Amino acid sequence: MSGLSKTVLICDDDQGMRDTIAAILQREYRVLSVPSGESALAVLKQEDVDVLLLDVRLPGINGLDVLRIVRENYGFVECIVISAISEGKKFHSGRGLKSRSTRPDMVTSLLRRSVW
Repeated sequence: MSGLSKTVLICDDDQGMRDTIAAILQREYRVLSVPSGESALAVLKQEDVDVLLLDVRLPGINGLDVLRIVRENYGFVECIVISAISEGKKFHSGRGLKSRSTRPDMVTSLLRRSVW
């Protein structure tokens, strides 16, 4: 982990999406990856996470509920929602999100622009 100072938590039930985003980010960031909202909340209790990349449609607790819990309990964690365009537009407005992404190759750009 030498030199990787920022930690990104990817929460997406799609293993392929998690793997793709992790492959893009792991050269510059410490990357953690989970398949569910419950898992993301458990990681947040134990790890110092700087950014949460969060899908909306998750098994169990959905991404919007995770987002609400993160905002209430982990205000220092930046959230970037990753989801389909139609879903993203539906909830992005009015929730105070700085950014949303619909493609894995946009994630690095969003991280740099939104957080650092």
